[in-house]
Amino acid sequence: MWIGMALLAGLAVFIVWDSRRLRRTDVTPLSRERMKRGVLPGDSGKWQIQLGISAMAIGLALMEWLSPSAPPYTGKASILFTWAHEVLGPRGKIAALLIIGGAFFVSALFEWRRLRRDSAANQ
Repeated sequence: MWIGMALLAGLAVFIVWDSRRLRRTDVTPLSRERMKRGVLPGDSGKWQIQLGISAMAIGLALMEWLSPSAPPYTGKASILFTWAHEVLGPRGKIAALLIIGGAFFVSALFEWRRLRRDSAANQ
């Protein structure tokens, strides 16, 4: 239950942050041509997406630590989790999720630093 409350609190923080961000900048509506092509994240959104994936993977690892599952695993990642269980033992799924979360966190950190460096060079 506390995980659900933490997720709701995170959603509330995001809504407040995004509404403040939208109020500070000049927001222009998208043209019809751009809407037909779909929405693609800009350079500033990539690190946030990677950070979100990292948080989800680390959250799944925490849930797996508190309530471990046993093989046979099912789903799209079952091959990875079965392999991790065979190689690393009963906590292999946790290790795999932490490695994935850590990789996305490091990638988000490098992307964020690159974006800050590029924006400082443009000013």
